[in-house]
Amino acid sequence: MIGFIQRRLLLAIPTVFAVSAAVFLMLHLIPGDPASIYLGENLATPERLERIRHEMGLDKPIHVQYLEFLGRAFQGDLGRSLQNDRPVALELAERLPRTAELAAAAFVVSVVFGAVYLALSLVLRIPELPSIISVMTDLLRRRGRS
Repeated sequence: MIGFIQRRLLLAIPTVFAVSAAVFLMLHLIPGDPASIYLGENLATPERLERIRHEMGLDKPIHVQYLEFLGRAFQGDLGRSLQNDRPVALELAERLPRTAELAAAAFVVSVVFGAVYLALSLVLRIPELPSIISVMTDLLRRRGRS
């Protein structure tokens, strides 16, 4: 069991790097300039844009930007929000309790439904019950998307 956990933790390291690289690249591939978004259309003069790009490090090659991002992230500095100029770590910390509460509630609901399903399948011994539950789950999932 300990070996399994160790392997999973070791596999998490390249996964975190791959996800961070993918997100970083996606942010650079979307249309728009972070400096002009930060300044707004009214204040975005060429001189100000150049200054903000330099302050944000956007004038450096993309691989240098990524390595600097990783270095700061390992130190706990996730940067500043472009929307309200607050540290991203602070923004995440403020939202973490509500997110954990929502995750805990979802876990409790899934355990209750799982226990009811288990009890029904043990007591009623209906062979079609798994299919019925699957159809209901699929219908609920489709209803949530529309």
